Amino acid sequence: MQAAVRHAFLFACALVAVLGLLATRAHAAEPARVTVVDPFVELHSGAGRGYPVLEVVEHGSEVEVIEQRTTWYRLRTKRGSEGWAAREQMLRTLTPAGETFREDVETLDDFQAHRWEMGAWLGDYEGSALMGLYGAWRFVPTLTAELSAQQAVGRAADSLVVDVSLAGHPFPGSRYAPYVAVGTGLVQTEPSTVLVGANRREDQTLSVAGGLQAWVSRAFVLRLEYRHYVLLTSREEHENLDTWKAGLAVFF
Repeated sequence: MQAAVRHAFLFACALVAVLGLLATRAHAAEPARVTVVDPFVELHSGAGRGYPVLEVVEHGSEVEVIEQRTTWYRLRTKRGSEGWAAREQMLRTLTPAGETFREDVETLDDFQAHRWEMGAWLGDYEGSALMGLYGAWRFVPTLTAELSAQQAVGRAADSLVVDVSLAGHPFPGSRYAPYVAVGTGLVQTEPSTVLVGANRREDQTLSVAGGLQAWVSRAFVLRLEYRHYVLLTSREEHENLDTWKAGLAVFF
C-alpha cells in the first residue's frame, strides 16, 4: 500500500509540475496589442529577412502580437492580415499603457544564459517504467548542479532513485547542447510482496551520464539522457544498472 501511494504521489507531482508550468507559459503568451511608432513596420512572409515583405504597417497603426520565433514576431493587423516583424522594430512599439514593448517570450539568448531549470522525466530503468522530477542550477556557463528524484515501477520490485549530479556543457552556446555528468545518490529498492524472503534494500550509487539538451521554443527545454549506475552493495559484487530518460523542462 505504501509503495502504491508513493507511486501515485510522484506521478501526480510530475503531472502537476509540467501542467502548471505549461499553464504559466500559456498565460504569458496571451496576445498583446502594440502601436507602431516608427514610420512603418515591415511584415515578412516568414521569420527572417530572406522572406519577402507582404505588407507595410504605417505609423500609428495597432497590431496584435501572436507568436515569437527566435528574434521575430508574428503580427496580425486590424484587417486580419498576418506577417513577421523583426525584434528591433518591435522594441520601438508602444503598449496600450504607453510603455515600450517588452519581450515576454524567451529567446535562444535567454536559453544560453539561463541559471535555473526544472522539469519531469519519463523513461526506462532496467525494464521498469521510470518517472520523476528534477531541478538544476547552472552556476557557470559550462557547469550545472542537479538534483533529481525518480520512481521506477516494475513487476519484481519498485525503486526510489535519488541523484545529485555535476554536469559539464562543452557547447553552452548551442541550441542543441550535448552534456556529460557524474553523480552519486541512493537507490531504495522494495521487492514485490510475492517474492518470499526478499528484503527492502538501500544502496549508494555512483553514476555517469551523457545526454542532449535542446531548446524547443519559448522557455521549454527537451532533454534526452542515458545514465549508467554502479550500486555499491554490501555483497561481494556490485550491481550495474542502466536508465534511458526523456524529459521536458522550463528554464528561468
